[in-house]
Amino acid sequence: MTTSTGFIRVKLLQAEVSPKQNNEEPFMAVNVKESVTITGKGVQLVQKKKTLFPKWNSCFDAHLYDGRTIQMIVLEKPNNKMAEINIDVKLLSNRCDEHTGRSGPIWLNLNPSGRLQIQVRYYPEIHGEGGDEMISSPKQNLVRRGAMKQQKVHEVKGHHF
Repeated sequence: MTTSTGFIRVKLLQAEVSPKQNNEEPFMAVNVKESVTITGKGVQLVQKKKTLFPKWNSCFDAHLYDGRTIQMIVLEKPNNKMAEINIDVKLLSNRCDEHTGRSGPIWLNLNPSGRLQIQVRYYPEIHGEGGDEMISSPKQNLVRRGAMKQQKVHEVKGHHF
């Protein structure tokens, strides 16, 4: 699914990394980086946003821009790096099904060893007729879940009821 606009939602499922130095569960650090051309140095990856520390079975989003990569690092406390992977966001979006925009569980090989299981969903952005606004296409659950209806107050001759 090669498109130039939209974003992907990545769900972190599990990591198989060995050896563990302690018995604690490893955690993730995610950096979204963009390629920038620097005179004299060529193209380099620059991180423009803060590092994310998502929990397992949670999601994060990344827009599809040319040269944007995601660095996923598996850490153990106290911030010892166990393994990592750098992958282009467009490669992840190409793994999604064209009709549903979803992918099944994907296993990514980590460096120096290990595997990371993720799930990716692609959300295309469609330009409105005016061309100014962006609309993301899968809009489910548009109802106001949990919203409370306000009572109407009538006022007659200074009395509220």
